[in-house]
Amino acid sequence: RMRGHDVIAFQVFDPDEREMDFVDLTRFRDLEDGSVLAADPPLIQAEYRRQFDQHQLRVKEQCLAHAVDHVVLSVADEYDEVIGDYLRRRAALML
Repeated sequence: RMRGHDVIAFQVFDPDEREMDFVDLTRFRDLEDGSVLAADPPLIQAEYRRQFDQHQLRVKEQCLAHAVDHVVLSVADEYDEVIGDYLRRRAALML
């Protein structure tokens, strides 16, 4: 709770972000600064996934530490169903 308000962090991502199932040499563009990095995905997949999972855990831990609900939402999911399910569970806890 922040100043009497409930805070919810919806983390939206594409499953491809974690899997990175590319097989050929690939150019990745940073969406924030536009820089480009060429990589051979099979050589970096295991380390990338490990770091991705660590990042997910840190986000979840930080949310928990600050009493912020953390909801992971895949772009492959029907967002209205996921959010609806979350709100129904939340409402049941408040009764």
